[in-house]
Amino acid sequence: MRKHMLAVPVLIAVLAGSAVGVTAQDEAGPDGLVTEEVEPGAVATVAPTTIVAPDLSAGNPGLVTGHLRDKETTPPAAGPMWQEDVAVDGGFRQRVRESHATSEMSDARLSGSVTITDNADRFFVADEFVGDVLWGTIVIVNDQGTWTGPLTGTGDLSADIGVFYYELVGAGAYEGLSAIIFERETGTSDSDWNGVIFSGNLPPDR
Repeated sequence: MRKHMLAVPVLIAVLAGSAVGVTAQDEAGPDGLVTEEVEPGAVATVAPTTIVAPDLSAGNPGLVTGHLRDKETTPPAAGPMWQEDVAVDGGFRQRVRESHATSEMSDARLSGSVTITDNADRFFVADEFVGDVLWGTIVIVNDQGTWTGPLTGTGDLSADIGVFYYELVGAGAYEGLSAIIFERETGTSDSDWNGVIFSGNLPPDR
């Protein structure tokens, strides 16, 4: 009977020693490295995973408002407004129109000379206009840098005006910044601009 009683504390000591060994494997070493068990009786040293959040404060991000002023479409000399303007089944196919304007924004980084090159498909049913889609590119230039990106747009038939969406990437002093702008025409040569400027890439590459 005494022989069995002596075996109990020995077994407890062995189990306690195993627990200490497992705990030690989870502790970080002096260089921030961690050991983990890869198979029974073997361990490997690995670097902990670190997730670095982007600096969302870089470049003074924020909402922007303003206007696109004095938009004019300049057709080629003695030529049509569109380089291609043809009737097709269901509407009109219009390609390559260049317009120039000036942006005046609450954030001066987005103010400057604007060049828009766009295309359009106009849809008709029984000779009645039912909608359109526009796409192309936009460039904003000022003394500090440039913004470039694609545009898409359509007509708001309820108000007989156009609405557009711009995705912009900065260069020059604006390297590392992006912006998204919504444009709503006003029925004059001016349009309302609203959007946001921020650090980093455009979605979804963030």
